Amino acid sequence: MKNLNNILVLFVAIFFMFSGCSSSSDSSLSTENNVTIDSATLDGVAQKGPFLEGSSVVVYKIGDDFERTKDSVETTTDATGHYNISVPWEGLSELEVSGYYYDEITGEKSLDEITINSYVMVEKGELSTNVNIFTYLHEYKH
Repeated sequence: MKNLNNILVLFVAIFFMFSGCSSSSDSSLSTENNVTIDSATLDGVAQKGPFLEGSSVVVYKIGDDFERTKDSVETTTDATGHYNISVPWEGLSELEVSGYYYDEITGEKSLDEITINSYVMVEKGELSTNVNIFTYLHEYKH
């Protein structure tokens, strides 16, 4: 049993190592007044089985009190669960995905919508970050 636990911990560690966040090129966002501000772009995939096209992706800014602020941005997933969203702030944020997903067991669309979350440290540039059952479980462990 102890070996099984060690293998599981190793698998989870390797998974997070390969699906973790990476940062690259600069990005900017234009406001209504044509003022360009530095921004971040979150690019990734939402999975519990791939989320279906049109699933909701919302990024909430997290305040100093570790609660959601009124600041948020929203987009939807494509047919493979992929999303790409510009975020006009830096700092701790919550990434929430809600919708139907492809059920690997039945081979069909899920019967119910689900919501999974992840926390991400948003930084200027492009950040690759995925939301899946492991990031969701990790959120509630801490």
